[in-house]
Amino acid sequence: MRLTVLGCAGTYPGRQRMCSSYLVEHAGYRLLLDCGNGSLANLQRCCDVGDIDAVLISHVHPDHFVDLYGLYYALRFHPDGPRSVPVYAPAGAREYVAQLLDDAAQFASVCRFEVVAAGQELVLGPLAVSLFAAEHPVETLASRVTAGGTVLAY
Repeated sequence: MRLTVLGCAGTYPGRQRMCSSYLVEHAGYRLLLDCGNGSLANLQRCCDVGDIDAVLISHVHPDHFVDLYGLYYALRFHPDGPRSVPVYAPAGAREYVAQLLDDAAQFASVCRFEVVAAGQELVLGPLAVSLFAAEHPVETLASRVTAGGTVLAY
């Protein structure tokens, strides 16, 4: 399993540090943990946005999801044709995020939201992801990602 830190700044990005986003890769599978502001630029330095297999959003604070808007447009107008990606997120995230867009249905066809909750176990390609409740002012999911004998906690 390989981890690339795309951003780890809190609340707002700095000149050299973007907000929370982490790329987890294993056996050709790419999982994006959060998509905070500024992180999409760093993601594009690592891989083509069309190669992202899934996104897991921990909670709906902008510093953890706001670059989903850029990801949406990058996938919708991808040079090789439109792409879509599953986005796993807490209840209400799709509606919250879609408020800023003119065409929520189009957004939902590209960023295919699936509601997840603490206690769930996901199998995302070769990755096993366990979700836990985290203490925060809004519903927040911590994750434990396991693959090939390696464990990552976020």
